[in-house]
Amino acid sequence: GDSTVSVVIAVRPNNPDGKTIPKALLLSLAQTLAERKGVLVLDEAFVDPTPGESLVPALRSGMILLRSFGKFFGLPGVRLGFALAQPEHLVPLAERLGPWAVSGVAAAVGAAAFQDTDWIAQALKRLPQAALALDACLLDRGSAWWGGTPLGPA
Repeated sequence: GDSTVSVVIAVRPNNPDGKTIPKALLLSLAQTLAERKGVLVLDEAFVDPTPGESLVPALRSGMILLRSFGKFFGLPGVRLGFALAQPEHLVPLAERLGPWAVSGVAAAVGAAAFQDTDWIAQALKRLPQAALALDACLLDRGSAWWGGTPLGPA
């Protein structure tokens, strides 16, 4: 049988342990998949607190990046997410998924939140501090954990 891999799905950073796959490895994998007409689907739902870790600036053929809105902005009820890819991947993705309804309210809230650069800058400073405070609180009460991101225990 055919053992060729055409789709690889990865999460970066991973939930719940916060582990990240090196960028160079993912870019190499995306290149190899693109050469074989495959695709790397990379879930970056937890990357917002560390924007320098995102592969959005390196987006190329062979990659589909998934992003989430509610986690970073603390609005889990706002059902809003994004798929970023080159057109050769977006068209088949849209055809396979069909219409994906996004409410007008969710679109408006998302647009306003992404334009609030002052809040974003403050959150990027506040989240690591809040994660450290949560870590200390959990340790003080005898809890143990592993991994984490600035959105949770580190």
